Amino acid sequence: MTTTTPAYVAHPKRKTRRRVAKALAWLSLALTAAMVLAEPWLLLPVLMLVIALSLWD
Repeated sequence: MTTTTPAYVAHPKRKTRRRVAKALAWLSLALTAAMVLAEPWLLLPVLMLVIALSLWD
């Protein structure tokens, strides 16, 4: 009989990498929001990136 363990138990590094990635994503979002509040025209590159990602196949 073979038992399988969940990925988060078998690979603690993967869980750590996921937490770091999530923290970086939130930090970049907060920095972008701060820059847009300071200079509203900086929203244009963000919108172009979002549109490009939505059109990506």
